[in-house]
Amino acid sequence: MPRVGRVVLPDYPHHIVQRGHNRQVVFAQEGDYEVYLSNLRELKVECGISSVTRDWVK
Repeated sequence: MPRVGRVVLPDYPHHIVQRGHNRQVVFAQEGDYEVYLSNLRELKVECGISSVTRDWVK
């Protein structure tokens, strides 16, 4: 059964979780994690997204 679509409200914070399919490893090497963070920073600026806080759990 498909999931129900998420409601997206302008200027309302979202909780985002990054994890692999079936909880597989997403970042195999430390460099993978650094590339992910770099891309996230760039896209944040390009898309005009502000982050209030973040909690990185490896």
